[in-house]
Amino acid sequence: EQFHRINSLTFSTRERDVCKMRCYFPSPPMPSATENSVTFITLEQYLEMKENGKPYTVVDVLDEEAYKEGHIPEAINIPSEKIEAEAPNTLPKKEQPLIVYCENYMCHASTDATRKLQEMGYKHVYDYKAGKKGWTAAGLPLAKG
Repeated sequence: EQFHRINSLTFSTRERDVCKMRCYFPSPPMPSATENSVTFITLEQYLEMKENGKPYTVVDVLDEEAYKEGHIPEAINIPSEKIEAEAPNTLPKKEQPLIVYCENYMCHASTDATRKLQEMGYKHVYDYKAGKKGWTAAGLPLAKG
């Protein structure tokens, strides 16, 4: 399989072709998080934020063991049950967008954590509902440790 470098990212031939297709069929506009409602973010919207250099923080809300086994690169770990205790120190900027994820669509930890963070006053919280499973299904690597 051949790999191609576009900007700072490396893509396989298949991924490059999908990327070209997205140029003609762009992802929908970024949703706006509203108070007390959960806003989901797609993989494409997340990658668009990353590519455009927009500030954000990715939060893995699974337990520490699951985080060490594999997590989305650049994600920090705040287990869902520790959100209220750890978020104020770990996430001091309440205006910065947060992308919260857990294991997959069937896991509710990211949705629960999104609601808790909103209740704590965080303004732009997005639930990446596909989670680690969606990330790896797209052929993207997980970081370990």
